[in-house]
Amino acid sequence: MTVAQGDFTWSLGYFQDDNTQNSNAVTGRLTWALVDDNDNFVHLGSAFSERQLKGDEFRVNETLEVYSSDSLLEGTRLNAQEMSSSSVELMWQYLGVVSMAEWIETDTNDETRGNYHYQGGYYQMSYPLSGKNRRYKAGKLSTIKAKHDWELTWRVSQFALQQENRKAQTLTIGVNYLVSNDLMFKANVIRARHQDDGETFGYDNAFAFRAQYSF
Repeated sequence: MTVAQGDFTWSLGYFQDDNTQNSNAVTGRLTWALVDDNDNFVHLGSAFSERQLKGDEFRVNETLEVYSSDSLLEGTRLNAQEMSSSSVELMWQYLGVVSMAEWIETDTNDETRGNYHYQGGYYQMSYPLSGKNRRYKAGKLSTIKAKHDWELTWRVSQFALQQENRKAQTLTIGVNYLVSNDLMFKANVIRARHQDDGETFGYDNAFAFRAQYSF
């Protein structure tokens, strides 16, 4: 359920995992924004999630933003009882430039192993060469509605597994080509570094290409 009231939006939901009878979650999100008639805006938000896993297996497996690759950052395999997550977000848009940042912290409890803490976030910017703004409504930013437009993107992110003493950072530079309102091609160059017990394993480089069609 999502409700918009003036400059604020709030949402609340209850979810049941279809693959297991044990797992369920309550999630919520609150946002505030100042928006002008041209969709230039400043946005602040916060969210939470409380999950009851009741012994279901949980493990962090991160591909470091190369979605077709094998897992590069792996956490301890847990029989998780519950999970609590919270996040804060900041976003603004002006004359086509979009800047957004988010930070997330999660605690997962295993009755045998104890509590495991994970944290991470990202900062990213994008700019369409047409200078067109995306549509902003009810706390969400839509995709660009344009034909034959190019978009430049840049993103840095990091993720840390506190108990495992493992960290990862990524830098992504990309370009998107919008053929139409429904079809987009994306190309990204990704540079990733990960650490394990304080030892840095250098940088890994990747190139990713995606085609996206919206029905």
